[in-house]
Amino acid sequence: MALAHGAARQSHPVGWRRCLRHQSHTSARGLRARCSERALGEAESGRNAERDSRSGGARGGARVRDGDQPPQRRDGGHHHCRPRGGSERGPDQSRRAVSVGTRGQVQPAAGYRGGARRRRSLRGKARIPRPVDAGLANRRRAVTERARRATRAARAGLGRGSASGGADLVAAPSLSVVRTYADLDTLDADIESRRSYRRYGDASTVQLEAALADLETPDGAEAAIARVTGSGQAALGLAITLVASAKRRRVVVVRPCYSGTDALVAGPLGNLGVQLTTVDLTPERGADQVALVSSALDDDVCAVVTEVITNPLMTLVDVPAIAGAAHNAGAACIVDSTFTTPFLFQPFAHGVDIVFHSLTKHLAGHSDVLGGVLLVQPGHEAAGWLDGFARLVGASLSAFDAWLALRGLRTAALRIERGSANAEALVTWLSADPRVRAVHYPGLHGDAEQRLAASLLRHGRGPMFSLELDGGLDAADRFVRGLAHVRLAPSLGDVATTVSHPALTSHRSLSRQQRDALGVGDGLVRVSAGIEALDDLRGEFDLALR
Repeated sequence: MALAHGAARQSHPVGWRRCLRHQSHTSARGLRARCSERALGEAESGRNAERDSRSGGARGGARVRDGDQPPQRRDGGHHHCRPRGGSERGPDQSRRAVSVGTRGQVQPAAGYRGGARRRRSLRGKARIPRPVDAGLANRRRAVTERARRATRAARAGLGRGSASGGADLVAAPSLSVVRTYADLDTLDADIESRRSYRRYGDASTVQLEAALADLETPDGAEAAIARVTGSGQAALGLAITLVASAKRRRVVVVRPCYSGTDALVAGPLGNLGVQLTTVDLTPERGADQVALVSSALDDDVCAVVTEVITNPLMTLVDVPAIAGAAHNAGAACIVDSTFTTPFLFQPFAHGVDIVFHSLTKHLAGHSDVLGGVLLVQPGHEAAGWLDGFARLVGASLSAFDAWLALRGLRTAALRIERGSANAEALVTWLSADPRVRAVHYPGLHGDAEQRLAASLLRHGRGPMFSLELDGGLDAADRFVRGLAHVRLAPSLGDVATTVSHPALTSHRSLSRQQRDALGVGDGLVRVSAGIEALDDLRGEFDLALR
């Protein structure tokens, strides 16, 4: 049986040879029969040089070091004979980075080996995930959410690179007026977008609107809807078209205010059937604001228009109370927040429905822009009409003015902060100067207004103040002529300090009797404090008062 079994085991096809490592023939000198290694001249140029000098005889006893042990689950010394060969290298490599010959020389690569491959990511959709620090992610999110308005303004409209490449930090203004299309299908798909027609808006105006809406929206509230216009007056006119109707044609305007406000309602809008009612708030009657406004309201009123700080007497209006009175009468509350800006006061946080600014003033801040902006609280019904009305009215802001306004907006918070500090210091000094008859600044018109200012203007009371001089127009003229470097200008909000004479500029459309009733006399000078050094401003004002 044994012989038969042996004969059966030895029957193999013709030409068959046993695997080299299992052959039982006598080994040549220099080869070990147990491992069946080849001699030095039998190819495998990359063999380990230290093995070539070994003989097949037994060595002397030696301690086996841990570093000499082959790894587990490996066929130590016979990597080239392992099944599958998923990780083996060519026979000339001996599992080294390069081929090393018998004396340590680097050998040339075998012809069948390919060159080095380029680096690339792992195949398939899966990627090795990076460890995520949940605490760090939450902290970053919290910092972003808590970013103050000044920080958001400084970064408004700035570009940011992505994985696909870099981006312009400050994008160039969009000057395109007309777009072209390849066919009717693309025209039809794009015509309702704002980019399709210049009057609807462009990249520069959209960026500016987004930045202003972000600044005016209270934390945690839904973003306001904003549209920039060619001027502050255009923004007010657009606002009234949003709220006026056949049954509600009357607009109540709280004065003193920029005289163009009531003139717009009484003049151009009056020709269309809009009626004007004015409510005059003087410093002496400031405590009766809500009662005075409420007495003028009825079911035919579509809106109450008021400033936060009145121009030019700087009376502080109780905006939350006025908004409540307007809502009780079914009317909208429209606020001109040009003097305060979003950095000092957010009207939407106090119940206001519609807000507008003259971008020409503090927000742009360099006297090189003509523009305005209208913002609507998203919960008000007019929010759904704003875009369509803005397109039809056509009071669009130019792309370059939008680009300039966005540039100015980035420094507006710093300018407002420095201007407010300068104004407060000058007001404190001038209030004690006997050469000045009176100084007007939010919070100086009685204890009630002081408490109101502490409640509404917690971040500062603004860069605007007025001073009254005895002697009327002549005294005002001597003061203006005596200012060495402060300019006389019929505007405000510049980076540098300017002065204006309201009776001859913003309120010249009123009669002398109307101006006197409001307290706008010929000796009144309005000051827009800039960012100059306070000592320089104080020195110039001191010389001009002599």
